Formats: sequence, C-alpha cells, structure tokens
Amino acid sequence: MRLYEKISVTIGLLVIVLAGVLGYTYLKNQQASQRVIIGKDVSAVHPGLGLRALHEQGYTGKGVNVAIIDGPLLVDHEEFSGRLVHFEKA
Repeated sequence: MRLYEKISVTIGLLVIVLAGVLGYTYLKNQQASQRVIIGKDVSAVHPGLGLRALHEQGYTGKGVNVAIIDGPLLVDHEEFSGRLVHFEKA
C-alpha cells in the first residue's frame, strides 16, 4: 500500500469514528432533553405572565396551538392552507 493510500484510509477511519462520536453525543443530548419531570404538587410552580389569574378566569389554553419553526416554511403549501393565523419572518 502506498503512503497516500495509507493516509486516505487513516483519514477515512478518523472521519467514521468522529461521525460515530458526534452521532452518539447528539442522540444522548436528545434523550436528555426529552426527559419530563412530573410533580404532583403544582402549587409550587410559578408560570409567570399572569397565567394563574387567567386560569382563575377560566382560560386554560385548550385548543390553542403554537409553533416556532427555526427554518424555512413553505407558507403557500397546501398543508397550511387556511391553518396559518399569523406568520412572521424575522
């Protein structure tokens, strides 16, 4: 095997190992971010924004959908026809 072939194989192996490590780290972080802690006593939770007062008035948020999309959105796509209430592009 010639020197440049050995170098190419070595670089290829390094790329594969690096991709594996990065993939593992990404998946590990995804799993950690999806952990949900459910507490039985929600009285200790202070959501802010005056939400407790709104809840006391009967507002629950039921039926409200919010989406924050960090990427391009095809606003004219048939999937969104008649469904987008507000769209802002920063």
